[in-house]
Parts: sequence; C-alpha cells; structure tokens
Amino acid sequence: MTHPKLQADIAPMGLSGWLLRFGVLSLVFGAATALMLLWRGHWHAALLAGGICYLGASVGFWLLAWGATPQQALVSLAGAILCRTLLPLVVALVVESQFPWLREQGFMGQVVIVYLIGLAAETALVVPIVQRRQASLAGSAGARSEHG
Repeated sequence: MTHPKLQADIAPMGLSGWLLRFGVLSLVFGAATALMLLWRGHWHAALLAGGICYLGASVGFWLLAWGATPQQALVSLAGAILCRTLLPLVVALVVESQFPWLREQGFMGQVVIVYLIGLAAETALVVPIVQRRQASLAGSAGARSEHG
C-alpha cells in the first residue's frame, strides 16, 4: 500500500526527473573518469575505476528510486548505502588483487578519488528526494494520528 501523500509528492518529479538526475550523475562520473585519465594517463585504471564507482552509484540510485512506502523507503535507503559503499570497494579490491599491474598505475587511489567526486554529486542529487519523502511520511503519519 502506497501512501497517497507520498505518491503526490514524488509524482511531480516522475520518470523524467529521475532520468535527469541519473543523466547528471552519469556526466559527473564521466568527467571524473576523464580527469583521472588526464591526470594519471593510465586508461585501463581510469576507465575501470570510473566504471566500478559508476556501477555502485547507479545501483544505489535506482534502489533509492524504488521505495515508496515507509518500509520500502527504509530498505531502499539501506540497500542504496550498501551498494554505494561496498560494491565499489569489494570489486576494486578483487580486481586489484587479480591484476597487480593496476596497483602500479595507482588504481585504488583513482577509485577513491572518483568515488568521492561521485559521492558528492549523488548526495546533492539525492538529499532533496529523501527530505521530501521524510516530510511526506511525517505528514501522512500525522494525518493518521489525527484521524485515528
């Protein structure tokens, strides 16, 4: 069951709003990857670092878009945090352990820099959504307690 007030607050953003935010996120990761490529000059490490971080952010971002009820919102937020944090870290550690030449190219440093740039951008894009959801959920809980 989806709360009507929550649907009303999220509906104006719609699919186009989510796609626009995802497009901005994609541009930020592309720019961060290009920055690593220009700075370090190792295209294998730069593209891999950007791709790994982009994968974690993308999965987390779409998980966050999923939660509409209070229970789904909590699960989607927790899943987004886990995907955003653990996915890039675990994949980067496994990849670097399998390909030692990436260590020589400063792969983990590039992952950290791209991760932090992406985290800043994703936070700026997601915080208004989470705040809107919290306000909607608080409003619907208040309305239920007044009528209940």
